[in-house]
Amino acid sequence: MVYEVFHFYTPLHSLAAPARSNFPDAFLVFTQSHLGRYLGADRNGKVSCDSETEGEENAFQVEATPDGRWAIKSSKYNRYFGGSDDNLSCYEQTISSSYLWAVHLAMHPQVCHGFHAGADPGSTIGV
Repeated sequence: MVYEVFHFYTPLHSLAAPARSNFPDAFLVFTQSHLGRYLGADRNGKVSCDSETEGEENAFQVEATPDGRWAIKSSKYNRYFGGSDDNLSCYEQTISSSYLWAVHLAMHPQVCHGFHAGADPGSTIGV
């Protein structure tokens, strides 16, 4: 399944991370599939992508590790999201290698940025 990050919220948002969070300044991330449904986890660690609206069970925190990979933690249940192949869960309380994610950032090809090039400083080329 393909996921894309859809919304970021700061802790000032109404679904802000509670005081029990180890990262009070962390951003909450809501991840939406290409079908418009939100990734979420329940109290038993079961992961689903069937919610049509954002809720507490759909809020995750992203924690960067020193090696550049990210750990994704359920904000409500304080458990990490990960696993292997098709066996994903959100139940572990500690980070292991199968619960770390390598992030590959990409720009959509239809995004147009202008930059100055050539002898004429007023010229702009769309890329």
